[in-house]
Amino acid sequence: GVAILLHESLNFSPKETISDLKGRYVVVSGLLFLDIFTFVNVYAPNREDPGLFAKLLSIISKLKNTFLIVDGDFNLVVNSELDRSKGKAVTPRKSLLALFELMMDCDLHDIWRLLHPSVKDYTFTSTSRLNNSRIDFLLISAASVPVITTACIHPMVISDHSPPPSSPRWRLNTFLLRDPKIVKAMEESLEEYVETNLTSALSAAVFWETLKYFIKGTLISISTANKKNNYARIAQILDSIREKERELYRVSSLDVWRALLLVRVDYDKIMLEQAVFAIEKSKLPYLEKGEKAGRFLSQRLKKQEQSRSIPVIYSNSSSALISDPHLINDTFAKFHRTLYDDEVHPSSDDFLKFFSPLELPQLNAEQTLSLNVPFTVDAIVFAI
Repeated sequence: GVAILLHESLNFSPKETISDLKGRYVVVSGLLFLDIFTFVNVYAPNREDPGLFAKLLSIISKLKNTFLIVDGDFNLVVNSELDRSKGKAVTPRKSLLALFELMMDCDLHDIWRLLHPSVKDYTFTSTSRLNNSRIDFLLISAASVPVITTACIHPMVISDHSPPPSSPRWRLNTFLLRDPKIVKAMEESLEEYVETNLTSALSAAVFWETLKYFIKGTLISISTANKKNNYARIAQILDSIREKERELYRVSSLDVWRALLLVRVDYDKIMLEQAVFAIEKSKLPYLEKGEKAGRFLSQRLKKQEQSRSIPVIYSNSSSALISDPHLINDTFAKFHRTLYDDEVHPSSDDFLKFFSPLELPQLNAEQTLSLNVPFTVDAIVFAI
């Protein structure tokens, strides 16, 4: 399947959306910056299917668009010499001709190849044959070509397309307080601050306010330094991945492939640390708003209620599905009434026949009288 994601801050107004039932393409056309943009995402099969590109051409030609962007996994190689590391490309010829027709009729251009006319870089690696190929393209209309200045293929660390992580808005990293070195450095900084400013403060309130800002500023500086170190470490690993990938493209050695996998393991460890931090941070709303009456609690209760709802049941008596809530309740009530109902309903004569032969012990008059005697203090004390 395919999808098109647009940032929420992008003022894009979709007007028409067309998608394939098999998940091969999705087309979204709308208004952006007073111009009509059409976005197309494609996932072509790895076999002959020229009808896919012919269908896209028919759809795009009916849309009014100023700027057209077509990208995705086309599963074919356009230039065997530049877009494949070794061997002869097994390219579906009919599909390639259909793609060329789409590009010509819609005036589309492979922007990465335009900016890198002789560079060999790839978006897919076959682990079985250690072959590399560029089968993912970003095709844009001629009107957009002049405004594009850079285009690059990022290292393949998670999937075929791995953009660099964006810098999130700063928030106190509670993991800092779990580092003994950082805690010790904070204690030393606080002691120094108190010794320097306690006597010169105008009042205790002023001293307390400035102390809070000092703590916040110190934590921000430590967090920023750690973040820079982490980004530098990630960049170093990504450079190493890129270097190993290029070496693999040149020699196609199994040893190089193993070395590339080891570097990717280091990257996965960093991503795991970030995932743990994200999970910890996601627990904060529950701590702050979990028990307070508000939207957060109402949403959680609504989800809890929905998770416990029974939308449909199967009735054995009618041999049909029941979706009406009242009928569902009646069916459950009837089921439990039958479940706990006695299968045998004895009569009074049956009770007499059962108990008559039994010789049950009986109390005599003296025992009955002693049981009816009022309680005394001595008896209560003795019992205690």
